Amino acid sequence: MHGISSVFFCMTLQKNHLLKDLLKKIKAPEDGIILSKEGKRSTFLPVVWEHFKTNGRYYKEGFLTELSLKAGLMPNAWKEKECKIEIYHAILIREDEFK
Repeated sequence: MHGISSVFFCMTLQKNHLLKDLLKKIKAPEDGIILSKEGKRSTFLPVVWEHFKTNGRYYKEGFLTELSLKAGLMPNAWKEKECKIEIYHAILIREDEFK
């Protein structure tokens, strides 16, 4: 094993916010996201943001769309008010730091 990941939850976003406000609250590439709706859940660790970076900018809508699909939901499920979005930070600790 090459590392240990510790996860700290910092906030749950309520869907009564405007979508643009939701996108402003998500801080790429620091935030990991958990998406849940209708008993389905999915998560992307913060390192996944690198797959959604183009010309030095992070594509938050694409990140959330893929997260919806990963949960087995429709691509735009993240936009629906029934969808719960949680933000967390993960800290990677390498095993060799403990030796």
